Amino acid sequence: MDVKWTRRGQLDGREQQVSSPQPPSAQKNSRGTRKLLSHTSTLDKTLLTISYTLHLLHSVLAKTPRLSVSRLTTSLTPLTAIFDDFRVFLRLWGLLGIYDWGVSTYLTPPENGIVRAITWGQVVACALYQVLENGAYLAGKGVLEWRKERIARAWIWSGRAWCAYVALELARLGYEWGQLKGQDLDGQRRKSMELEKSRLAEKQGEIIEKGELDLRMDKVEDEGLKKRWGKWYKEVGVNVAYAPMTVHYSLENGILGEGAIGGLGAMVGALSIGEAWKETA
Repeated sequence: MDVKWTRRGQLDGREQQVSSPQPPSAQKNSRGTRKLLSHTSTLDKTLLTISYTLHLLHSVLAKTPRLSVSRLTTSLTPLTAIFDDFRVFLRLWGLLGIYDWGVSTYLTPPENGIVRAITWGQVVACALYQVLENGAYLAGKGVLEWRKERIARAWIWSGRAWCAYVALELARLGYEWGQLKGQDLDGQRRKSMELEKSRLAEKQGEIIEKGELDLRMDKVEDEGLKKRWGKWYKEVGVNVAYAPMTVHYSLENGILGEGAIGGLGAMVGALSIGEAWKETA
């Protein structure tokens, strides 16, 4: 593994994920902050997709004998570095979003105790991650007077905080799976009972027809559950892709090469960029 790339690659490995589980804020003055941060998050996801695709492309070209020393291959290294650095610069303001998330959670906490505990754990993990990343980035630019050893430790521990967040997010998704599965089973049982009643009525010469309002409510409920499942699958895909990356950035020498990081990151971008632009529109 290219250790030098591993250390530099840490600059592009973190995406601010705090937007997905945020509850609506009860404070009106937080709406402008959230709107601004949503545009920043959309830009970050766009740059994420481009950056990881370039890393994947560079890895492929570097392993191709005729193209490994071409001008295109050598130029991709500084180009991806620009994207990586700019993404970390944009995340310097990430603490604003985390603060808003924490205030929202405090004012309107999730009713479910398990979800509430997971959410607070994620708030703390994201706050630690962002503080450590900001410190390491600014120290690397000479703004803070940190020793190289301290900067390296900050990058590693920020990666571990990110790893904790992803682990909690997967736990939340596991709990949500149980809830969605339960709703699916309830809906199937209800429809089965209604079908059985209809068959019994037909045998007795009666006809049972559902009203238009009931049919519309059933349709809305089915569509809502379908959308929730679609969102759940996307979030699972994103976090499953992030999981090995978080382990990679939690270790001093990492465990993944540039190609693996680029491929996993490109998958994250493909799953998240479309929804990000929809939220911005």
